[in-house]
Amino acid sequence: DSATVGRLQLSVDVAGALPVWAEFQVVEEDTYTWFFASGAAPDTQVAAIKSTVDNIESGVGIIVQDTNEIQGKLPTNKFMGSSDGADDDGTLNTISTSVDDIKAATIMASGVVETSGSNSSTQVQTDLAEATNDHYDVMTIAFTSGAEAGQSRLITGYVGSSGTVSWNAALTGTPADDVTFVILAAGTTADAVWDEILTGASHNIATSAGKRLRELAQSTVLDSGTITNVGNGHTFTLDTSAVATTDYYVHARLQIIEGTGAGQSRVITRYTSSKVVTLDSDFTTNPDTNSLYEVSVADVHVSVSDSDLLEGIVATATSTTTITLDSEAVATTDYYKGEIIIFTHGTGAGQAREITAYTSGR
Repeated sequence: DSATVGRLQLSVDVAGALPVWAEFQVVEEDTYTWFFASGAAPDTQVAAIKSTVDNIESGVGIIVQDTNEIQGKLPTNKFMGSSDGADDDGTLNTISTSVDDIKAATIMASGVVETSGSNSSTQVQTDLAEATNDHYDVMTIAFTSGAEAGQSRLITGYVGSSGTVSWNAALTGTPADDVTFVILAAGTTADAVWDEILTGASHNIATSAGKRLRELAQSTVLDSGTITNVGNGHTFTLDTSAVATTDYYVHARLQIIEGTGAGQSRVITRYTSSKVVTLDSDFTTNPDTNSLYEVSVADVHVSVSDSDLLEGIVATATSTTTITLDSEAVATTDYYKGEIIIFTHGTGAGQAREITAYTSGR
């Protein structure tokens, strides 16, 4: 009966014998999730849950034994309308099997702590036989004996050669030798949900959370990937996912989000069809070809004039009154004479001066 929720009583009542029964509590899916989802169940409940499951299994075994004894003494059986004990045994065995299935789906492994490793409040060596590294990652380890009994943590690492398990937050102490534990699969579903790739094919239901998250990302992040070539402090080549159209990302912002140079960002002033970006100033720490980046939408840009003549990088700083512009500047004498030059990034940022002379050498 998949629709039953609440108190469930299983009774055996036959003529000539005392009745026997067992009671169960069938909970809704949300309640089950509260107990077993990653990080949701209170530490103090873990040992109690395991103890309850063990008691249910023990109780079912007693019921099966008593029922078999009653059936052996009576020629017929009226329980649940059956003419013999076969149907009753099948029902009870099904319940026992269901309990075993719940345990098998929830408890992925069990074991004991061994003191031969460098044990601490964040890792222990165990007798687990699984040889695959990271096999238990994102599952939950719950201690069932010792001073740390009832505490559980999200597993962040597993070394197959030694059976060493590490987790995300320190326990109240270091588990002792022979302390028992179980590994629960509670974290797997939640982790898979957060690792789901957001694509138009899989998340396109109107007003759904997945679609809205995808659209939000698409409206702010134009491209992401790994830096494929480092030219200098302000020239880099983007990943193959970048658009191969000249000036496509001009005025957008290049942010280094992981790896060398992480946390820095600069405005893109030039972009070629070869996916080479030129930035408005050098990075303090250059990213490398393992650094991850994002190209995000352009910042709000306020300029002195809506018809700025040029933006670029100082090619040569000769003195405090003389500089050479980069190759994007027009090579015509006096072309920019009388205009205002504003330094927006790097040394001298925020300063502005009138151009009093300009040569064809820029």
